[in-house]
Amino acid sequence: MLVKSLVAECHPEDLEECFKTLRKFHVKLNPAKCAFGVSAGKFLGYIVHHRGIEVNPTKVKAIMDMPAPRTEYEALLAGLRLAEQLGAQNVEVSSNSNLVVQQVNREYEARESQMARYLAMVRELMTRFQHVKVEYVPRAMNTEADLLSRIASSSFPRSSREIRIESLLQKSIEEVADQLCVEDEPSWMNPLLSYLKEEKLPEDDSEVREVKRKARNFMLVSGELYRRSFSQPLLKCI
Repeated sequence: MLVKSLVAECHPEDLEECFKTLRKFHVKLNPAKCAFGVSAGKFLGYIVHHRGIEVNPTKVKAIMDMPAPRTEYEALLAGLRLAEQLGAQNVEVSSNSNLVVQQVNREYEARESQMARYLAMVRELMTRFQHVKVEYVPRAMNTEADLLSRIASSSFPRSSREIRIESLLQKSIEEVADQLCVEDEPSWMNPLLSYLKEEKLPEDDSEVREVKRKARNFMLVSGELYRRSFSQPLLKCI
């Protein structure tokens, strides 16, 4: 359980409201595990500090380090084109992207439009061979791919065996940015966002008091405005 106040002076009142809710539902706390007056810390995989609540980078490192599916598709397309040029008929492909492998093998569906176009190009190329096997191999176990990547990135002009290295100068699919035109109309969230993000307040004194009063019930999570409650989950404001 976490009780966070936007203003230090309001923290006792927020704690009082929290304790009232706990008493109402007969919830008890272990004093040995309680901490008060903490300015920042880790909580349920998030970093909580004076700027708001952010995702703990250590918790999402594995996701951030995952290879982009488009990059893997580009590599797969380049490999198939090269195999076709060399006259290969039976091709085995090892990829460290499980998502791409499962989509190519029709286990997963490519719902995103760009991925669907990449998948269609791969399947069309595969029809030009007698047999194509695509399997998932973790990068740590794919020693052949690691060796080729080191050769491609090295400065050695020659090797004992001929290895063809292809540099992709452009993407296989031209990306067209989607444009959405909307009218910039004033939103009830604008004063709260300005105050919580930059501590900017309206010029009118009455509006200043109103914004500060309302801001106690809201918080920022990754730059997005959420309405908070001690007994209910956060509600995203739209």
